[in-house]
Amino acid sequence: MSNPIQFNTTAGNRTIEARLDGEVTATGRLSPVLIIPLRLRRLNAPETAQIRLLGVVVEAACGGEILGQGWLGGVTLYQNGSNATVVRIPTSHRLLGWATDYVVRRGAGRLELRLYGAVQFRDTPDDEWIDEDIPYLPAANSAIKISRSDWHDYVLSPVRQADYLYLEVELARATLDGWEPALAQLEQAKNAYSLGNDSGVFHHLRGCMDALPGAKQAIVDAVADPDKRTAIDELVRAIGKYLHLGRHVSAVTAPEPGAFPVDRVDAGCALGLVEVLLAYLSTARPRDDQPT
Repeated sequence: MSNPIQFNTTAGNRTIEARLDGEVTATGRLSPVLIIPLRLRRLNAPETAQIRLLGVVVEAACGGEILGQGWLGGVTLYQNGSNATVVRIPTSHRLLGWATDYVVRRGAGRLELRLYGAVQFRDTPDDEWIDEDIPYLPAANSAIKISRSDWHDYVLSPVRQADYLYLEVELARATLDGWEPALAQLEQAKNAYSLGNDSGVFHHLRGCMDALPGAKQAIVDAVADPDKRTAIDELVRAIGKYLHLGRHVSAVTAPEPGAFPVDRVDAGCALGLVEVLLAYLSTARPRDDQPT
């Protein structure tokens, strides 16, 4: 921390100074948590002073995005003794990815911290506790600077996932007129996946593909390159065939059973394939402002 962070109370006559007390680290491969060690003390206070953190929120941001919020409470800090504490801030891999891009582009990262909430003060152990609040206000010099190597070693490496790959896709919803039935089928597929109904996932995903408005080949007509257009069209057809053949349900209850049984691995793969395909088709389909 290049400069200590200072936070004034509502009364304005007490200031808490926060300093980074070690490396910013992270833990948790599925649900990452930032761990920020801090040392808190009052400015211009006697050595016998104490601070009791009743409920203090610590907010971390980077590049204009809030990475998460942590909480400090039930802790008494001593001016001349133990005044170190650790805040744990739940975040996400998506937000850590955003912060990583920020660090890589600049060679170093800046975590902006905000502290606000309820605290108590007293100058000596014999004094009564005084209740005060720390308001939520932009704090000057509130940036924790982290080098690119430290961010990699202490934050990213402990939460790196070798067994999981998270996929995030975006639908260009401004161009999705008539896609409501298809997207409704996609939601039904997700519901089936959450219930462990693997064959139902295939059933609804096939319904999603069939519900896309207009002729399927028209969706890729906006792709100018003919070879690319042909390849994408073949991909759409192949995924559709895979979904159709995988609609495996009991022949007693279904007039059109699939050709092979499916399990959760197949269902997760199929769901990811269709989500990526829909993200592509939603931007590649003909639009009013785009010639076909």
